[in-house]
Amino acid sequence: MFSRRNQLFIAISLFLGGMSLALWLYSNQPQIPEAPLILSQKPVPTQGAGLAATTPPTLPSPAAFEGPDGKSVAFEDFKGRWVVVNFWATWCGPCVKEMPSFARMLDKLGADAPLFLPISIDAMGRAAAEPYAAAKGWSHVKAYADPKSDLYRTLMSPGIPLTLILDPEGREVARRLGPTEWDQEPGFSQIKRLMAGQGL
Repeated sequence: MFSRRNQLFIAISLFLGGMSLALWLYSNQPQIPEAPLILSQKPVPTQGAGLAATTPPTLPSPAAFEGPDGKSVAFEDFKGRWVVVNFWATWCGPCVKEMPSFARMLDKLGADAPLFLPISIDAMGRAAAEPYAAAKGWSHVKAYADPKSDLYRTLMSPGIPLTLILDPEGREVARRLGPTEWDQEPGFSQIKRLMAGQGL
């Protein structure tokens, strides 16, 4: 029979183990933005570790967001190229965890790499995103920002990270809610197939 001291030790150990498991599970889930957003009930497609097709391909919102120079830009400004858009924030653990995989993806694709467009939804905008990315050594992360979530709200997503694939016509052809390793399968091959006109 366990002594009272041993029972207390076992209870504390079980509690700490449960907390550790809960934190691990939480860190691998999409994060809800700090400010509550009223969003449509349209389902957000996800599938396993990869992308889900946006069917039919749709033109995203014309809502403006901030470029690295502070000027307003919109998705239509990037027409003519394949674009990987990633909505993230400095406070979003899964976003931070997956961000280096975009750099590895771009390196693997080399000259054929799409344009990478990371858009921070931090309330402080570029003032938060730029120094954070620099401190992390993320040279592939430019300080695009949507501090009021004007653009993000139109995308009907319940959380971040949210990744969109835009074709050269500026249409959203695929998306993913939640983190993944973009230099690994299935995401890496899916992006290559999309850019080759083969679909997912």
